[in-house]
Amino acid sequence: GAGSASKVRLLLDALRPSAFVPMDISFDYLKSSARDLALEYPWLPIHAACVDFTHSLPVPREVPDGPRLLFFPGSSLGNFNPGEAGRFLRLVHRTLGDRGMMLIGVDTKKSEGVLNAAYNDAAGLTADFNLNLLQRMQQELDADIDPDVFEHLAFYNSDKGRIEMHLVSTREQTLRLNGHRFDFKEGERLHTENSYKYSPAEFIGLATENGFSEVRHWVDDDGLFAVYLVGAV
Repeated sequence: GAGSASKVRLLLDALRPSAFVPMDISFDYLKSSARDLALEYPWLPIHAACVDFTHSLPVPREVPDGPRLLFFPGSSLGNFNPGEAGRFLRLVHRTLGDRGMMLIGVDTKKSEGVLNAAYNDAAGLTADFNLNLLQRMQQELDADIDPDVFEHLAFYNSDKGRIEMHLVSTREQTLRLNGHRFDFKEGERLHTENSYKYSPAEFIGLATENGFSEVRHWVDDDGLFAVYLVGAV
């Protein structure tokens, strides 16, 4: 989603568009961000849309006709499996129309050592993020579970081109949730998240299969991240 819209300011300054449509699933966060942008860019019509972008990308009627650019930074595309990623790109294509373009960030494939180190960082930030799922289950779903008897596990699955994140039970235990019982053996895993990585050729192929053609792409000097400009055809 648009989040704080901190990244888009560079584009707004450079392009001076006729309108801007930030989209996010969090209404409060979206409203605050849109208000800040309106103060910073008084000349720019802003039409915030509270949506789940995995299902729809509705453009408000007030937005004038003309070529559209969808900005999708970060690496959120990697949270979709390849089939879901294709469906998302087709959704974007329908939203943009034939004259539209998309500027999208994609996490690149790199050595297993680099990937495994990134998702098993020494500070434990990724582990905390993964284990937080159990704490939220406790707080929001009233789950009977002890987060302290699970450990974070992340590794690169080279066959599927993705990082996998799991929570591993450190002993035999039982999880109870909504009247259901789930028994875990020691070492048994909860598969919590995948993060797919794409080489430039793979992403360009995916985009081409779903209605886009490459205009240009950029990769950082270390080959860790790529940004693609693609046009709807």
